[in-house]
Amino acid sequence: MLAGHPRRGDVRARLVELDGRNAEMAVRAAGAAGLSGVEVVVGDAASTDHHQDLAPADLVLLCGVLGNLTDERARIRRRGPPVRR
Repeated sequence: MLAGHPRRGDVRARLVELDGRNAEMAVRAAGAAGLSGVEVVVGDAASTDHHQDLAPADLVLLCGVLGNLTDERARIRRRGPPVRR
């Protein structure tokens, strides 16, 4: 969807993926689509170390992160500081 969008060049995105094989596939796919603003990091997406330099953000997508946290950790995270503009 992003690859065909007229404003794809305006997008700055970071994908944080724990599995290095998935990350490598994402790097290749982003490169093939000409998405120079897409960065792929191998790491634990639950760690704020991978995201704090991007705040504030217009849009944050957390995919598959909260499903890997205990209920208590997820509740604490939802109370964390906002990362939006």
